[in-house]
Amino acid sequence: MKDFTPRMWIYAALAVVGLVVPWYFNIQFMREHPHGFALGAFVAGGYANSAAASLTSDLTAGAMAFLIWMLGESRRLGMRFGWVYGLLLFFVAFGFACPLFLLMRERHIRISRGGA
Repeated sequence: MKDFTPRMWIYAALAVVGLVVPWYFNIQFMREHPHGFALGAFVAGGYANSAAASLTSDLTAGAMAFLIWMLGESRRLGMRFGWVYGLLLFFVAFGFACPLFLLMRERHIRISRGGA
């Protein structure tokens, strides 16, 4: 951790925020619904009004673009387990998977160049 660059620290902080904040609201959602995580109700909530639909559509487009880029980039750099970030994107949160991948990408590049 002492070899983290400022950019790596920012990615790490954003990954923590991207994990904690969405899951705070996911837990609130599950408490509001008697059967826990109701996928249909969750998706419908993302389109509850025009503002929510705008954010949901924007997030979906951004997440898909990131997924395509991330899979190619992890393959190009020879990063092991690149597919795991795709799973994290769908099952944890885009706001977690994206900065975590960027952090691990920076780390991989540093190590590949002989840095620690």
